[in-house]
Amino acid sequence: MKKIIVTLMIAFILVILVSCTSETASVTGFETSKTGETTSVPEPVSTSADPSVTSSKDFANSVPLEEYKIIRKDSQSQYSINSAKYVKDYISFYYGIDLKISTDEIRRGEEVDEDATEILIGDTNREESVSALEALKAKNCENAFIIKITGNKMIIVGTDDKCTALGVKYFIENYLEKELCDKYAPLKVKDEYISENFTEVTVLPNLVEFEHLSTTKVYGPSESEPDYRLKYTTMVKLKYSEEHKGDIIVTCEDTSKNVYVIRRSTDNGKTFNVISTVREQFAPALYVANWCPSLYELPYKVGDMEKGTLLLSATTKDSNAASVTRTTIWKSTDGGVNWTQLPIVDSGRGGGQGMYEPFLIANEKGELVCFYSDETEVANVHGQRLVYKVSKDGETWSDKKYLIAPEDKTKRPGMPIVTPIADGKYMLVYEMVGLNDGELYFKISDDLTEWGDYKKYGTPIASKDGKKPHATPYIAWSPEGGLNGTLILSSWRMSGGDHTYSDIFLSTDLGKTWYTVDNPLPYEYNHDMGYGYSPCFYVDFDDNGIIYYTNNVNAEYGEWSDMMFAILKIK
Repeated sequence: MKKIIVTLMIAFILVILVSCTSETASVTGFETSKTGETTSVPEPVSTSADPSVTSSKDFANSVPLEEYKIIRKDSQSQYSINSAKYVKDYISFYYGIDLKISTDEIRRGEEVDEDATEILIGDTNREESVSALEALKAKNCENAFIIKITGNKMIIVGTDDKCTALGVKYFIENYLEKELCDKYAPLKVKDEYISENFTEVTVLPNLVEFEHLSTTKVYGPSESEPDYRLKYTTMVKLKYSEEHKGDIIVTCEDTSKNVYVIRRSTDNGKTFNVISTVREQFAPALYVANWCPSLYELPYKVGDMEKGTLLLSATTKDSNAASVTRTTIWKSTDGGVNWTQLPIVDSGRGGGQGMYEPFLIANEKGELVCFYSDETEVANVHGQRLVYKVSKDGETWSDKKYLIAPEDKTKRPGMPIVTPIADGKYMLVYEMVGLNDGELYFKISDDLTEWGDYKKYGTPIASKDGKKPHATPYIAWSPEGGLNGTLILSSWRMSGGDHTYSDIFLSTDLGKTWYTVDNPLPYEYNHDMGYGYSPCFYVDFDDNGIIYYTNNVNAEYGEWSDMMFAILKIK
């Protein structure tokens, strides 16, 4: 497939004119269009059909892709930089060919090598770029791009840097993907194709990869204690506590115990030591604490709780969850050594009619939001909902609000995770049990406390090559990887790939498109043993977007899982 696509890419000649109307294009993160409408792209129309011209296959054989060099204009424009990087990354990521990028700068005493084989991105000083842009502007289009091959030069240039970015994105998405290869294989070198009426310009997604820096075993079953039953790993690196800044705190669900064991690393994840245990404090004779933990450090003051207060939310229950489940929060003001239980957020009946999987996040207004799974209000046990409550002090809570509540009671949304993303927005990711084997969905909101119509599921997640994540999601966002940063998504299992355990899903355009990279902590999918069940990410904004990752993998001893910790970096 790669050979077919590369053949097409280096043979391609195309002239595309975009948005030749007088309307101004809408640009994600920039000024919006006058109309606000999005018009579909028509099929390209051939303006030349000379049967005597050289076929794309013959031309490709004479100019191998490896000989190209990417040239962009000497500019600090992020669009210009990203456009060139996107072409390089795409070719490297999918075809294994590492093309070099240079600017069009001409130093004193140097001359342009007219015989050089180049991919020219943007309005470079090359004669071919200048000529193509002049032809484009002659069409009187305010927002347009042109893609053309002239001799040994491939030119992609728009009326501005944003439209050049769109030209790169359009070329790759519409002419280099597998399903279009056969359709466009007969293209001739001298053919021209025109498409019109774009009214939306999107920021280019970058293709990023992980650099795996280190791996540490936190703990797990041993020869002497083989019955550790670990799931729901959770982690935070303390950022706002002056005394404990940089400490990494981890815990997980361990149903062989009735407490949460808190471990801490003071050497950036090389070693972890037990510093405390968290247990039910209000009614320890009746309830136990060992379900669905989630750690969170307050980035803002909430009521009397100062910024830097460490919170642990979880589900307490009677020993077998037969009659009671409760959404509970503990706080620590000394980096996880001592814990105080806060008033109960919500209480329900036992398993099948209770509440589970709480997740905390606060906003700059000092509001703490608790998202959780709830099935207390329905007659049949399959009618689960996602709900949330809001508090201004961590002690008194608003009435419960629906987040996702399908009318079909066979659908069970669960395990809500929310992360801040670019432009002050928030993204919710959750699993939908009962629909396509628990596939994952996301929603985006401008307001942490308002999520729109709770009957609407949002957008399903799938990569461009058909892989889908299923069950136990976790989502985090890194500012690294381009204008929109990078979304990092994990799940328990995956369909459409070569294995059942899940790859890591990445998106650099805020969820519009996804692709996958190898899981740095792979495991054998097993429904009963908890391998890979509910991983966790933490992104360190203060350390160039370093990513901390925990997951449960196959145990060294016994049948249950080991809790592993990895440090990753986007490259």
